Amino acid sequence: MLFEIAPLPNLLVLAVPFTIIVFLVLFIRQAAFRKTGPKIPPGPPGSDHAKYLQADRWNVFKAWNEKYVLGTMEGAIDLLEKAGETFSSRPDFVMGEFLFSRLRGFSMVYGQKWRNWRTIHNSHFSAKASPAAKPMQENESAVLIKDLLENKAEDGILDRKHKILRRHMASTMFQMAYGRRVTSMEDPLVMEHDEVEECNGLNYYGSQLYMTVMNDVKKRMEEGTQVPCTTQWALERQKELGFDDLELSYALSSPWAAGIGTVSTAIEIAILAILHYPEAYAKVNEEMDRVVGRDRMPTFADQQNLPYLDAFIKETMSNGLTCILMQMAPRDTNSHCALFDPGLYV
Repeated sequence: MLFEIAPLPNLLVLAVPFTIIVFLVLFIRQAAFRKTGPKIPPGPPGSDHAKYLQADRWNVFKAWNEKYVLGTMEGAIDLLEKAGETFSSRPDFVMGEFLFSRLRGFSMVYGQKWRNWRTIHNSHFSAKASPAAKPMQENESAVLIKDLLENKAEDGILDRKHKILRRHMASTMFQMAYGRRVTSMEDPLVMEHDEVEECNGLNYYGSQLYMTVMNDVKKRMEEGTQVPCTTQWALERQKELGFDDLELSYALSSPWAAGIGTVSTAIEIAILAILHYPEAYAKVNEEMDRVVGRDRMPTFADQQNLPYLDAFIKETMSNGLTCILMQMAPRDTNSHCALFDPGLYV
């Protein structure tokens, strides 16, 4: 050989003690941080949590609810209502921002604009305001039952039932938002809306549609023929709310865009529960016959006398969530003796 290569030191011999020292330092720092640093919210032990959810996941979540998971009305009210200013922001929805330019409430960051957006919807959709819509809901429910009874079991019935449910919710939401009914899913306005929803990338056409329906209400207000609705309420306060026409049109479209699919899906989940649990449906039916009878439709006035039906509805809603939207802490927050870092999802 022209030259001889000097033997290298055994790197493995050096690496092992070095690795041990590094992990020891990290362990000591972590232990010290736990004692003196801020107390962050706890989490389930381990890292592979999915393995716990393969069977009887309701029991797992019931146990986690005692320590980790927000799952009670009291906890939800404490964090999401009483501390609403803290946890009302949203994570970054990249596609939502791209498609809607943060004009949708679900993609807005917390601030004055978001608070004004919420004010618009609380005017007609809050627990305090919603009783005024009960007569309209009872009328639309009667129309829904009529439509379902007139469509007998035959080819294509499932698709038609789905459209019947969507028409019911479209009419309910459209009345509350714009003050007019939807009598058919072939309504040109509804068909155009469905096309926009299926092609979300066509943001320009969605903006045109929402502006059109808002301007229709504005025109009827000028003519003195508009019935009370969310759009009329907001247009009368547009300057105070600080929304330009495009922002307001998107805010007013929220019940229409977000309420039709979610609520009609919730009704379909309830129908599936009836089919899968006939014994529970028999108890519902017995209670309805005993309290309401067979000579009239039930109304909201009967609700307090129908506890089993009320529990049945709540159970179907809790077991079939139609949409999950996370909320986010926008800054360091101490709540329930724990530190919530900025960007923490709730």
